[in-house]
Amino acid sequence: MILLLLFVLLWIGGAIVLLIDHKNSASKWASVIAFVGGFGGLSVVIEENMMPYSASSTVVKLIVDLLSFICHYVTPYAFLMFSITYSGLFSLIYQKRLTYILLTPILFMAIKYPIYPISVPYHIALWWVAPYIVFGICLLLLSYIKETHPILKR
Repeated sequence: MILLLLFVLLWIGGAIVLLIDHKNSASKWASVIAFVGGFGGLSVVIEENMMPYSASSTVVKLIVDLLSFICHYVTPYAFLMFSITYSGLFSLIYQKRLTYILLTPILFMAIKYPIYPISVPYHIALWWVAPYIVFGICLLLLSYIKETHPILKR
């Protein structure tokens, strides 16, 4: 029940951010983080509440694995893209290029470790997920340090 609430709140938050500032690139990426993060909660809710009662557990398992794949792999990517766009340290041309270049590990994981029936290989994903998160945090910290406007810095 808590994960269902998490899913709903993340999607509502993502929708609100997107509706309020849909033209801002950083807002779009923040919404993507909320939406794909919500998929993780939804996958657990489906797995725990639907799979035991489903006549076609293979289809439900495929849906759960797909939602889990999206949550585990797209969330760090979206976080890094949010950090890149929010920091303003990269030109729009480089931001566009990075949007595609940084998808490479996700495509690799999708090809090398198919979504179904293999579960997420965390020991391999860690090699690119951790740097994405750490680099994203560093970009946000750097943009905080460089911010001169007191209200924005707060």
